[in-house]
Amino acid sequence: MFSIIESAVSSNRIEGVSIDDKRIGTVIFGNSTNLRDRNEEEVRGYRSALDLIHNQSEKLTLSIETICKLHSLIRPNIWDSGKFKEDAGDIIEIYADGSSGVRFKTVAPDQVESTLNAAIKGYQAVLQDNRVSPLIALAAFNLDFLCIHPFREITSEKLRTF
Repeated sequence: MFSIIESAVSSNRIEGVSIDDKRIGTVIFGNSTNLRDRNEEEVRGYRSALDLIHNQSEKLTLSIETICKLHSLIRPNIWDSGKFKEDAGDIIEIYADGSSGVRFKTVAPDQVESTLNAAIKGYQAVLQDNRVSPLIALAAFNLDFLCIHPFREITSEKLRTF
């Protein structure tokens, strides 16, 4: 139970989503009518995605459908939840001196699905061929996924370097 709490809270904090420490138990394990704001909805949504992964791991496959389902669970009640981005958006880094620059360019919206499908197929091929450790293959896929950046940014927060 502690790992579910820690994962839901910490993973959301990375994205700038936080909730009052006194509300963690209610948000993660209570009913949905007790949620106060968008941040609490996102933490609860993350817990729902973890539930799906833990309860149906043998049935889940790495696919566009699974990725979109997880996104819709993590970002409930948002108009484009589970849908790929419609607008381009690079990842911007803000430096300690206040200047900024493009950290990396994300994949254009019209290329998201095909690029993500190619990354999935590449990951599956590497696993089948036993060319590298599954852990290394997963890390490489994760990097590809982050660079593709298939979903719209919810927050206007930018990556800050200290």
